[in-house]
Amino acid sequence: MSGLMISGGLPVRAFLLMRFGAACLIGLVLAWPFQADSRSSRADQCQIVEAETCVSTPAEYKSAWDRYEVRCVDPSLFVTVPWGYDVAGGGTTDDTHLYPEEFALAWANGSTNLEKYLELRCRYRQDPIKARVGIGSFIGFPVPIENRNPDAARDPISVFVYTLKALQRNDQDFTAGDARLRVPSFETWFQLLEGAMDLRFDLATQKEVVLRYSDIPVFESKPLWRQTDVVRVFTEITGCQRSLNWRKYPGFPPTSDLKGCNESYLRSREAAGGVKVGPGGPTTQICLENFKNRYDGPRDASAFRGLLELCQDANALNTGVGLGYNPMPNPFVCKGWKNQTVAEKYTGREYVVPNGALRPEEQGETWEVVTLEPVPDARYSLRSGYCRPGD
Repeated sequence: MSGLMISGGLPVRAFLLMRFGAACLIGLVLAWPFQADSRSSRADQCQIVEAETCVSTPAEYKSAWDRYEVRCVDPSLFVTVPWGYDVAGGGTTDDTHLYPEEFALAWANGSTNLEKYLELRCRYRQDPIKARVGIGSFIGFPVPIENRNPDAARDPISVFVYTLKALQRNDQDFTAGDARLRVPSFETWFQLLEGAMDLRFDLATQKEVVLRYSDIPVFESKPLWRQTDVVRVFTEITGCQRSLNWRKYPGFPPTSDLKGCNESYLRSREAAGGVKVGPGGPTTQICLENFKNRYDGPRDASAFRGLLELCQDANALNTGVGLGYNPMPNPFVCKGWKNQTVAEKYTGREYVVPNGALRPEEQGETWEVVTLEPVPDARYSLRSGYCRPGD
């Protein structure tokens, strides 16, 4: 998925931003202590509830969450861990936008992710920081490969669970039309730009983007540093270089310092306003209108990726195939980070949905909030992965 930020001077797509855009270390929020091996919290000790029907309402999901149950989840339910949406009250809030209101669309995941979150929560009930970092990784949020700050997970994380009936439109053109749920393929983005904003990219550009991302050798077994993944394709298209400390922060978008980025990518971002959509920044609508009115360069693949990254947080981790991705270890693959293939780092289905405010009076019916509790010790290292074979 795509987007947030992390404090300590590191730009990240944040799992835990403070209420009005003050960055909280997302990666530092999603971690577990070095000493935790926790064989006592293995998944085979979780109770899988063999119900006649799957969880089908947000309220039922909250009940399963609070009881640490592992349940099947009906495909009618969706989930968003809000971008920059975490406050001291955890699950209580006065704002019900899935993402900050500046965004036209919010990123979402489906029932597969909801099931995986229950499994992680149950598996690591006695070691809950693993659930936090595992959920963040499976969403596609960037996290450092290791963290030594024990206090980074002191705030709760709010998670929205909802049905499509809960979704509300906002007044931005990007959410026009009848669709409430879209798969964020690159052709979806091209169609939205063209249909909602009259921003057109020619067929050659569309083919270049789609085919480049369709030609990733995901099943090849190569050393980690030689793997071709969506981040590498992004760097090849835009020219942006991964930072020298990428081995410590492999999941972070490679555009924090814009080093090496080519001209059309930089001009695209500059024309769009040069500031990412989010708290204190422009709306998606304004960002796209800026590009439309100011950009006079080639509308090539690089300009397209720069525009999407700035205006709708479709950064280097956007796969364009409807699945999430994280260069970090997959929490459900019991291998060390260096031994996981690119294919194993793809995660669950992802979508984009209208980002209008949910109706407060519908909480408990069409939507609900579940909370990942604070954890006292957030130190961790992910270099060996989340688990060992046999766990």
